[in-house]
Amino acid sequence: MRAVTNNIKHMVLKIFTSKPAWPHGITIIRVCTGIMIIIFGKELFDEGIMNNLTDFLSKARFPAPRFMAYLAKIIELAGGVLLILGLFTRLIVWPLMFTMAVIIWFTADGNFFDGGTASCFFLLFLLFFFTGPGRYSADYMLFDKNNGA
Repeated sequence: MRAVTNNIKHMVLKIFTSKPAWPHGITIIRVCTGIMIIIFGKELFDEGIMNNLTDFLSKARFPAPRFMAYLAKIIELAGGVLLILGLFTRLIVWPLMFTMAVIIWFTADGNFFDGGTASCFFLLFLLFFFTGPGRYSADYMLFDKNNGA
């Protein structure tokens, strides 16, 4: 009975704290986010979607709309791969956040709270900038492991 009481007490203390419940959970969120953004980035290989995106950017008076459409999709695709690997995480989130900000600006009239998926991605990328990629990442292996972090 005492073991059960201790387990409940331990669980309650984990819930009512500012410390992470599992410090490596950020890895799961990072990898899933990378997979989801790759799904949008792979639209790069669908000519119909790219033509529609180019038309949208032309109507929005973007300079070089075809180039911008491909640039956005390449950023999403490459960014997703880098997020999955946890490689250069704090660098890649900036072009990803910029891409999401442009999407929010043009599809939700700049209203972040009406930006839907783009706003959620923006917040996730901001989270990775603030928290880093986590211990299970290429960044950790390359830059932190031997530095005692």
